Amino acid sequence: MKTFNASAAISKGWEITKNNLGLLVVMTIIVMLIPTIGQTILKTFGFGQGLASLASTLLSVFLSIGMMRVYLDLLTGKKADFNTLFSGADAFFDYFIAYIIYMIMVGVGMIFLILPGIYLALKYQYVFPLIIDKKMSAFDAIKKSGELTQGNIFNLFGLAVLLFLVILAGLLALGVGVLIAAPVASLAYVHVYKQLSK
Repeated sequence: MKTFNASAAISKGWEITKNNLGLLVVMTIIVMLIPTIGQTILKTFGFGQGLASLASTLLSVFLSIGMMRVYLDLLTGKKADFNTLFSGADAFFDYFIAYIIYMIMVGVGMIFLILPGIYLALKYQYVFPLIIDKKMSAFDAIKKSGELTQGNIFNLFGLAVLLFLVILAGLLALGVGVLIAAPVASLAYVHVYKQLSK
């Protein structure tokens, strides 16, 4: 069983964020705001809530793929490219299918006394970087994520708590701190994925 150091992962996330601060802040703003702005515009022009929400989700998934690629590039020593943020078309289908399955699994798990939902969220959380990094299908990535996290659920829960605290600290810093905290936490998350998938 492979292990990881949560504190080292957060330190790595901070180091990379600090060295690429401007670009990562701009990308984080785009990923956070553009889907919401798009949804608002669609509703303004008379589109229904359901259609506007669907379009916002699809755009969010598309940008998330690009953002994941940026994180993977930075963690492998490559230079981040702003255009990578908009490179999600090729992996969109599998990523979106995985997103739906993941949300359903976690949602159903949460109904059953919450703990099963937390367990499933932790067990299958690496389905997304696997699709981008290893070019896996949604179902293969789900299976592989279960293998990567085997025996590490408690450690991953501890990491999740620490990353939550990082995001919370960002929110408490007048809200704008989340623009730094989000990439720090995300890079730490992807760093642990890289450690477990070696």
